[in-house]
Amino acid sequence: MKRPTLLAGLLTLVLGVYVFFVSPAISEKRTALKEELNDRLAELRKNELLVMDKPAAMAKLEQARKRLASMEKTMVQVREEPLAVARLQGRLQDLAERAGIKILSIKTRPSEGKNGYYTLPLEIEGTGGIGHLSDFLKAVDSGGEFVRIDRLFVSTTGLPGEETLRMKVVITGLIKR
Repeated sequence: MKRPTLLAGLLTLVLGVYVFFVSPAISEKRTALKEELNDRLAELRKNELLVMDKPAAMAKLEQARKRLASMEKTMVQVREEPLAVARLQGRLQDLAERAGIKILSIKTRPSEGKNGYYTLPLEIEGTGGIGHLSDFLKAVDSGGEFVRIDRLFVSTTGLPGEETLRMKVVITGLIKR
C-alpha cells in the first residue's frame, strides 16, 4: 500500500514541477521564437517584394536619391563642427525673430553622426503669441537645414487676458562633413 501511494505522490510532484516551472518556461521561449520567426518572415516578404518588383524598387531608390540630393543643397556643409553649430544657431535665431518670437535662450545638445552626416539638436526657448509660434514652426518645417522637430513644450505666462506663450522647442539640424 505504501508503494502505490509513494508512486502517486512522486507522479504528482513531477507533474507539479512540469506544470508550474517547465511548461511556462517552454511557453515563453516558444512565444519569443514565434515572434522572431514572424519578424523574419515579414522582412523576407518585404525583400521578396523588392526583388520581384524591381522597377518599383528602383523607382523608390531613385526617389530617395533625389530627396537626399535636395537635402544636401540646403544642409550645412562645413569641416568644423563649431562653425556648423554657429550657422544653425544663427539660422534658427533668424527664423524665430522673423516670426516675432522673443528668444530667451538657444542651447545645443550633443550631435550624432553616421557616414559623414551629423544631426545636431538645438533647443530654443522663447515667448510670443500662437501666431508667432505657428509662423516659426512653418518656417522651420519649410527650411532645408532642419530635418525634424523633436519636442515642443508650450505653456502660458502673464495675467489673465494678457497671456503670452512660453515655448521650448528642440529642433534637429543636418550637417554634412
